[in-house]
Amino acid sequence: MIPFLNPPGVLAFHWSFHNTSAILLSAFLSFLLQWSGALALGATSAISHVVLGQFKTCVLLLGSYYLFESNPGTTSICGAFVAIGGMSFFTYLSLNAKKQPAPLKVSPLCPSPS
Repeated sequence: MIPFLNPPGVLAFHWSFHNTSAILLSAFLSFLLQWSGALALGATSAISHVVLGQFKTCVLLLGSYYLFESNPGTTSICGAFVAIGGMSFFTYLSLNAKKQPAPLKVSPLCPSPS
């Protein structure tokens, strides 16, 4: 509903092939982004999904700084690097926890060796 309610409205927009293609491409890429997030949530934990979302935000912030020379501020740039470092450490710890075999659990119903 936003295109119809947002001034100047959808009818006043110049609908050329180039503009329509850009909008459709943006919508398709947005769909893929949301779909990848849903797939990641189904395959991992909720914490990993949140970390992935934060990583995407940091990549967008740093990418816009590098590619388009935007200036979000020194604090934001440093914060994005610190966040990526923290996410990398979280990933390292998570992968190491999966590599270690789980300890054997002894059922209380089994007789203990004496």
